[in-house]
Amino acid sequence: MNVSASQAPPSGQGPPRFGPFDLRKWLDATLAVLVLRLAMGLLALPISARFPDTPLEQQVSVWPSSLPPGVWLQRVCVMPWMRYDWEYYVHIVTRGYRLDDGTASFHPLYPLLARPLAWMTGSAPVALLLISTLSTIVLCVMFARYVERFHAPRLATPAAWLLLLAPPSFIFLAPYTESTFLALCVACLSATRLEKWWLAGLLGALATLTRQQGVAMLMPLGWQLVVAIRAGRAMAFHGAALSFIPAGYALYSYYRLIILGEWPSAANGLLKYWSGFLVSPSSQIVVPGSGLAAPWRPVFETAHGILNAPNPYHLVIDFVLGWAFVLLLVFGWKRLHATERLYSAAITFLALCFYSPIYMSLPRHMLLAFPAVIVLASWAMSDKTMSDKAIGNRARYLIEACAIANLLLLAAFVRHGWVP
Repeated sequence: MNVSASQAPPSGQGPPRFGPFDLRKWLDATLAVLVLRLAMGLLALPISARFPDTPLEQQVSVWPSSLPPGVWLQRVCVMPWMRYDWEYYVHIVTRGYRLDDGTASFHPLYPLLARPLAWMTGSAPVALLLISTLSTIVLCVMFARYVERFHAPRLATPAAWLLLLAPPSFIFLAPYTESTFLALCVACLSATRLEKWWLAGLLGALATLTRQQGVAMLMPLGWQLVVAIRAGRAMAFHGAALSFIPAGYALYSYYRLIILGEWPSAANGLLKYWSGFLVSPSSQIVVPGSGLAAPWRPVFETAHGILNAPNPYHLVIDFVLGWAFVLLLVFGWKRLHATERLYSAAITFLALCFYSPIYMSLPRHMLLAFPAVIVLASWAMSDKTMSDKAIGNRARYLIEACAIANLLLLAAFVRHGWVP
């Protein structure tokens, strides 16, 4: 267990509580996530009423409604969350993948998990939100227990709250893949550090089937395997577990290339030809002009947009929040285990290599580098010159500030004024 002297709880004292919920426990985490969903839903509802986006929002008023209760509840509780990429996941759940609608650029595990729930509930949007909610609960418990085991018990709850509330973490409860992906990544990294090789490989493969960034798990798992083999704690044949991760990526690529027939064309240039094996060309339907680029290009393009765009507030949000995560990792590098550093470095590199002429999504992509939240919690809870009460208050103020910023971004998301 990696517990520094500054992080260890005072003698005779356990980890501090933040509110009524101990996020290491399943019941408490479930209640906390449901309360959070209710609070965010109440914020989203009047914005949805003022700025309706989906057909159901436009056709059905918030109150009163003469429609059946089930339809009205879906309009009030579900549709305010349906923004941007949700339609692609609904299409995958209801009719599968096609090459003409952009769905092939989305990895399959998240919509596949939602499919049986869609059959039971009769609503794909409801099913997607249920999977996101369940994944957020699992993520909350897994992350709190991960921090407790590998860092310090007193960091577990504040770190979990920061992950749940740090902007733009509202996306965990939206019909997006982030909560499912992160739950798998935290579990994979935990299994890696416990040297459960086959479990770590399987979880890494599932993460890769959820998002492309799952390949980032190759670096920490590979490094830990080498260390364990040198120390005699693992055999060379355990290296086969590492192959599960690219195998997961190859499985969906095979489906996309062979079953769907999305074989790239060499007529578009050598770089696009080879990148077409890794990233679906149909992503151009989702965001025209997007793709992979050298990591400095998106940075310079965003800076240029901030200086020259007539209304660059969304670029400012992307730039400030995204680089806040990067700086947390840079300045907190020494607080992290080698596996966390390697995972975070891979996620950061992939996030900076994503290019779009419209938006970067850097905050949402950097949120996947969850060790940054551990750094933030460690800083908030570690100060030898302050009393325990003062340290607890500082952590609470930080969590509250994150919550306010997160709610503001949620409002902009529902308003269709900011792409996460």
